[in-house]
Amino acid sequence: NTFGNGTVGNIYGPGLMNWDFSLNKTVALKERYQFRIEANFFNIFNRTNLSNPGTTCQQTTPGAACTSAGGFGQIGGDNGLPREVQLGAKFIF
Repeated sequence: NTFGNGTVGNIYGPGLMNWDFSLNKTVALKERYQFRIEANFFNIFNRTNLSNPGTTCQQTTPGAACTSAGGFGQIGGDNGLPREVQLGAKFIF
């Protein structure tokens, strides 16, 4: 087998954008006690981030051109991270 003539970094995947957001509020109940309410949002805009394209190929004979091996250069899925919301409450004493 021989290596191809493609340079490193000539196949680019789609960009990644993931926004996380957090809100919290702390209320003093007495001098020693506090109550905290929290809300955490992961991937708040619910953007689908696609996977990188396939980069494997196969040669039928040594030195021959690389043929597509079931998805070369195709994006086959996403990262599987939907929007998530986490709520919490904390009593500090």
